[in-house]
Amino acid sequence: MEPQTRDLVASASFLALVAFFLFAAVNLDVFGAGDARLLVAFVVVLCGAPMTMSARFWRRRWKTRTCAACGLVALALFVTPWHPRKRFVRDLMSVRPGMVAADVERVMGKYIAGPGRKWFPGVPDETPIVSERAPPDGTVIYRWNDHDASYDADWGLVTYSNGRVVEVEFSSD
Repeated sequence: MEPQTRDLVASASFLALVAFFLFAAVNLDVFGAGDARLLVAFVVVLCGAPMTMSARFWRRRWKTRTCAACGLVALALFVTPWHPRKRFVRDLMSVRPGMVAADVERVMGKYIAGPGRKWFPGVPDETPIVSERAPPDGTVIYRWNDHDASYDADWGLVTYSNGRVVEVEFSSD
């Protein structure tokens, strides 16, 4: 193979690895929101390994800089709540055991309460008032999405006992 053709193939392969890495980073960041963030970070690093190895093997400055830029993009995705699902999980996880219903409503009041018609056909879909959203005992389901079937079963479960939160759980779709 001619050197020029070899460089072209190597560059095209490297750019395909970059595209794969960015695609994997974005999708893993959204789908892993709230669940095992360390595992998601590890998988993103694994997805970046072929790209990094290619840059090290071919020793081109632009490839090294591209790897560094991809790493910064992945880090920014990881720490920024850029997707509504990540904002929901962040808000849900800020609810702590021992909080009273009014404190929980300050955090979660902007989200949909209840499972919705899709899951329980007899349940009204309107958002109830605060006293109905936070019972003294039992579990309140919060949802961030009611329209996209990919995310409509992302539930935040806040369990109360004697009017105080005892457990907070994110149940992903």
